[in-house]
Amino acid sequence: MEPAFRQAFQHDNDSEVLFSGVILDVLCKWVWLTWLREKVKYFR
Repeated sequence: MEPAFRQAFQHDNDSEVLFSGVILDVLCKWVWLTWLREKVKYFR
């Protein structure tokens, strides 16, 4: 029973992992852009 349960759990987790991956990607890009903007502001 455990392998089947684990398989179902893994399948259910796939979309969750993908979703959090997208959120992390957006968050990283946003932080990088904010940091870049601050750097540009500092150099002007």
